[in-house]
Amino acid sequence: MRYDSRAWTGNRRASQRRRRSSRWVLVAGILIAAGYAVARMFPLVAPDTLWGFEAGVLLPVILGVRISPFGRDSWLTPRGLSVFDECERDLLQRASSYSYRVVLALLLCGLAWLAYATRFGGPAPRSWQQWASLAIVVTGIGAALPVLFAEFLVPLPPFDGEEEEEVA
Repeated sequence: MRYDSRAWTGNRRASQRRRRSSRWVLVAGILIAAGYAVARMFPLVAPDTLWGFEAGVLLPVILGVRISPFGRDSWLTPRGLSVFDECERDLLQRASSYSYRVVLALLLCGLAWLAYATRFGGPAPRSWQQWASLAIVVTGIGAALPVLFAEFLVPLPPFDGEEEEEVA
């Protein structure tokens, strides 16, 4: 057992430095994963040839979630949410609301595309590997969206050398 002063003082957020790069790692990871999911629908190669690359494709998403302080702690519980101030709590709840809306919109667009592809013979998942790949990637993106929106909605603190300007 090691000594951790933050556990005794309750100042857990002091060690959670936010990085500007974490939001862009998340954006890049989500775009790569979405591009992979779309590429799996086109029959350029055999359907089972690309099976197993989902973990590698989701690696930037997982890395982005892990380097973000909003992905390290569970802020979806009342105890985890209590470490944030009132403004941050409101923004975090708004971020989760936005992410649920985006996930629902993506699912509706996906279902509309599947209906279109069934009717007109467009590219759609045909094997179980394509369906499983699509499910894994959509789940990874859906889990990362609340963290991504929280990164963009909650303002970054000032740099260590900067002083906050007081409004007179």
